[in-house]
Amino acid sequence: MNIFRGGILKTANTNEVEIAWEPPKGDFTKYVLTVENLVPGPKGVPRAIIPSLPPLPQVPLYTSQMSNSGSNQNIGSFGDLSDGPGMTRRDISSKVTNFVVHGLSPGEIYSVQLLTKTGDKETRQPIKEVVLTKAEKVSSVTVTEIGTDRCLVKWLAPEGHSKIKAFNINWTTKDGKDSQEFATKAQSDSLVNTFQMEDIPSATEFSFSITTVCVFDKMKTVSDEEKVEFITLPHPPRNLELENRLTNSFQVKWDGSGETVASHKYRLSINNENINYTNTYEINGDRRLFNFSKLPDILGTGEIYSIRIVYVVQPLGSEKEVESEPLVGAFLTKPLPATNFSIGEEENSISFQKSATTSVSYYKLRCKSAEEGSKSDEYLIHNNNTDDNNIHFKFPQNLNSGVHYKVNIYAVVDKKDEDFEVLESKELHEKIIQTETGLAVFTEEAVEPAE
Repeated sequence: MNIFRGGILKTANTNEVEIAWEPPKGDFTKYVLTVENLVPGPKGVPRAIIPSLPPLPQVPLYTSQMSNSGSNQNIGSFGDLSDGPGMTRRDISSKVTNFVVHGLSPGEIYSVQLLTKTGDKETRQPIKEVVLTKAEKVSSVTVTEIGTDRCLVKWLAPEGHSKIKAFNINWTTKDGKDSQEFATKAQSDSLVNTFQMEDIPSATEFSFSITTVCVFDKMKTVSDEEKVEFITLPHPPRNLELENRLTNSFQVKWDGSGETVASHKYRLSINNENINYTNTYEINGDRRLFNFSKLPDILGTGEIYSIRIVYVVQPLGSEKEVESEPLVGAFLTKPLPATNFSIGEEENSISFQKSATTSVSYYKLRCKSAEEGSKSDEYLIHNNNTDDNNIHFKFPQNLNSGVHYKVNIYAVVDKKDEDFEVLESKELHEKIIQTETGLAVFTEEAVEPAE
């Protein structure tokens, strides 16, 4: 009787297991190796071969191995493939002491039995082990919904693993200051698995690794790691406000996130598609005020500019930069004033040159007598004649003779339909007086503009 010494399993991989053994004492003709695919049956029913499983691969299931003398010998019959679905039985040379069994499925359990045979007689004390093959890696790992303190990780579980139980998750910050490990149960009804990471540091680069875990009784195999890297967002700036504005510039201010430092930075961009204008700026992270200056002198007046501000951080230990969610706003520049005031050719009329701002909606004229207690009269003058570069206005009533009047004229951009305020230009001001020969420009120095 030939008695084996010790077990046979050496290593288990995804599609193969390597077995090795010490040869038994005594003479025998050959070894007989049997491999069965086992699965757990219903409760209370012993494990059995699943009849519906396809047979194991037919060519060849085993590879040539080393003999106990150290030579590589292909000795022994391979025999018939199978005694039934899911099982393979092979004769192998008596000189072989280790074997690699190929063609197995990952994350599955197999019974491996080795016995000796002399003639028609087989030993009654074979060695037998149940082995669990190594799980495959997950695939298609993606990180989505990245915020300042959370993200969602998705991946595809490997297919066909009947013993898959969980996934081991490990994340580590790039600077090595923080790390955590988790285990999440595999979702049996879908290959898509997700894991929500919460309460993690902002503006931090992470290395996220995941492994597949297969379990059977007290046996466990773990796949190789699949890794992905990502960076959480910095906290964004807040409360964008207009500080002041002119015809070709405006100044804005904002609140920081509370974590800003000078070594980080803000990236600001300005854009106006109507005039094909865009520009980008970078300033230190401790700034809270910026003046968008040198906008187009004429073309850019009375225009709406879109502003975008992001906080930019390079996390510790990382070579990458990450931007916060943008703080956005839109601001309107002032129009240019009307120019070249003159007395009109018609009786009781004046004339002035239009503003160079093309977006002017209309002009506002205020006229106030110098007499004590007088009130301003206000007129809205629409630009109906687009071909004429001048605006002509006739007062609807005669002005009092010998009394001088203060006249203020404003170019107005009205974009209320776009939820912007009505903006007036700097005033064009002049004094006029009604004389015996008609209106004339008053020759004394101008006083303060009409209220």
